[in-house]
Amino acid sequence: MRGSVLGPLLFLIYINDPPVSISKTAKSILFADDTNITVTNENKTEFRHTLQLAMIEINNWFQSNCLTLNYEKTHLLHFVTKKKPKYNNR
Repeated sequence: MRGSVLGPLLFLIYINDPPVSISKTAKSILFADDTNITVTNENKTEFRHTLQLAMIEINNWFQSNCLTLNYEKTHLLHFVTKKKPKYNNR
């Protein structure tokens, strides 16, 4: 569909579908043809479980749309914040 008038419209319709399929487990951010999936949880076990669910859901979306996820271009970035110490106000 290169150069067609419908190409960009069909691409937008196609690419806006994945966030709907993972909306219950993770937040997704779309920018052009890049997608970021954000999972947050203070509990490590729950974080891993939620991340696995999100990846299963996105993989299912890819399979149902006859697409494959390029794992060489897929990255996981894990941020950990330090907890601030609680001070007694005496």
